[in-house]
Amino acid sequence: RWSKEKGLPSPMTLYRRACEADPHPVAFQAWLNWARQQGPWQEADGVAEQWRKARPSDIQPLLHLVESSERRSAFKKSLKYLEDAESLDRLNPEVRRAKLRLLLSAVLRHLSQRKTHLARGGIEQLETMAEIRIGEIGALAAALRWCSAAVDGDKPAQREREAELNKSIGSVAAHLLVTGLLEAAKMIGIAMPPFKVATIPALDL
Repeated sequence: RWSKEKGLPSPMTLYRRACEADPHPVAFQAWLNWARQQGPWQEADGVAEQWRKARPSDIQPLLHLVESSERRSAFKKSLKYLEDAESLDRLNPEVRRAKLRLLLSAVLRHLSQRKTHLARGGIEQLETMAEIRIGEIGALAAALRWCSAAVDGDKPAQREREAELNKSIGSVAAHLLVTGLLEAAKMIGIAMPPFKVATIPALDL
């Protein structure tokens, strides 16, 4: 493409030519950063795909494609890109954070759809990532299991998970965490048992 004003190549053309002449990751990153600022996601994704083709061992374009697909709720496509990224560098911190985000999004989606059997499978996958943020993943999984039990109407399981959460992170944090997850999953009509702030010790607050 050419500029109509002076007949000069467009930035897209210049970036493409530069990357064809020297397919260096710095050049591709500059092109991708520019494309992201242009608006349409298709343009940035197209640059990322060209980067992948030119440099199959680079993980940066895959991380972009994972996030781009995730933003559009194209979770199957995002998971496919994530699998490709894991095959390159499973221990990469950004890859692991992306996996955590996608797994959590899937669990919340299943809870929203009242598909608790699928949600429980996703929670089990989340628990395998406990080494990422020690303790926090366990609390998150317990809160999600509380939500799943609430959908199923399993009161004993709810009480068990609530006790687990109160012990691990405290009643106030447990209440806030579960309430936030219920809102994120749009689980209308389900709520944590109310508690009176005045009865909670100041240290816990």
